[in-house]
Amino acid sequence: MPKSRQPLQSKAVANTPLVSLRRGSGQLFETERRLNAVLNNASVSIFLMDDRQHCIYMNRSAEALTGWTLSEVLARDCPLHDIVHHTYPDGRPFPLEECAIDRAFPENNQERGEEVFVHRDGHFFPVGFTASPIRDDATNIIGTIIEVRDISEEKAAAERQRLLINELNHRVKNTLATVQSIAAQTFRG
Repeated sequence: MPKSRQPLQSKAVANTPLVSLRRGSGQLFETERRLNAVLNNASVSIFLMDDRQHCIYMNRSAEALTGWTLSEVLARDCPLHDIVHHTYPDGRPFPLEECAIDRAFPENNQERGEEVFVHRDGHFFPVGFTASPIRDDATNIIGTIIEVRDISEEKAAAERQRLLINELNHRVKNTLATVQSIAAQTFRG
């Protein structure tokens, strides 16, 4: 074979910037694939907000929780608050400025608590949340990550427990009153 037609040496090819880039992008693809597997199989709803509090990512659990898909939320081009957290259960508007979830970004502080979300179909449901600011390498806040879970069942269980305790207290008081009455009559008698 003439010298000009000889195959390139593998060592030379392996050291070219293009091969390094391909190798790096393969590793990046694998990392992204693993991250998506984790996020899409998480039972907690995860929202990623930009610096305008617009949702730029939500996992499958978040889509199921809210009734909205990521593409629908992106198309709305507004803060997530205006989509899932805009109204109090009594019908009053819920201003963004009063929202504990949305305070994490401007106050540069992690926020935790309970709020009420509005599902796409219009029903309200209680949620527990953690909202944490996201920082870049220079520690500038560039967005917020929000973890949310539906706490409807927990709230219902707590209400059942409260009713049961109230009923037990009532019965114990009645029993005690009966015992006191019998004891009082016995001592008088």
